[in-house]
Amino acid sequence: MTDPSRLGRKSQILFDSGNMACGVYTFPSKVPTEPHAHPETDVVEYTIQSKGLIWANAKSYAMGEDTAIHMPVDAWHTYQCDGDEPFVFFGALDKRRTYRTQSQKELEQGVPGRNATVVKVRQGRTVKRDGKMSTLLIEPGRVGPKTMGLGTARYARGASGTPHRHENCEQVLYVQSGKGVFVADGDEVMVGAGFAVFIPPGVQHQIGNTGSGDLEFIFAYYPLAKGLGPEYPPEL
Repeated sequence: MTDPSRLGRKSQILFDSGNMACGVYTFPSKVPTEPHAHPETDVVEYTIQSKGLIWANAKSYAMGEDTAIHMPVDAWHTYQCDGDEPFVFFGALDKRRTYRTQSQKELEQGVPGRNATVVKVRQGRTVKRDGKMSTLLIEPGRVGPKTMGLGTARYARGASGTPHRHENCEQVLYVQSGKGVFVADGDEVMVGAGFAVFIPPGVQHQIGNTGSGDLEFIFAYYPLAKGLGPEYPPEL
């Protein structure tokens, strides 16, 4: 018998660094997936297309475009589409993405301390500078220490980031729309919609808009040290 929740489901893994795994995931079915949990990692996700419902720890969370979610370690969850188009999101989690099934009591009542956090872009911490806007959605000050981080950025035509590096974090950029140039340690590559970049810790980098419209991208952080503070740096 075919599981209807799996019809048309796709997972496009972008990077697996050995610490952080990230990808783009497509769920066209309005039938919920089987519930599961990751006992060794939290999960951060951001909606790219359409609408979806995520059941996490016995609660329902509506996911629309410009919406991020953080699910803590070992929070069980399911996915389903809730729009006319397939539900598509960018997601990142710890490399140790082990799985387990849940007890009936967990499914019905949830577990204290494992509720998800949903953040819309308008609720994030936004920093603006020289035609660039960076919004931090998931960071320790909002969801707790030693968490992965997630944010979005929009660069106006001609805007370019300042060369910088992150000594204690891995980072991934995923371009949603527009055209630009990404520079890392002096090497340049042209980027566009659907293009992803993995940035190891300590690598100097910047991204600039070379197109005629806005350059929009998602960025995710994986912390490699404790005590990094309540806020991740904006990508400017």
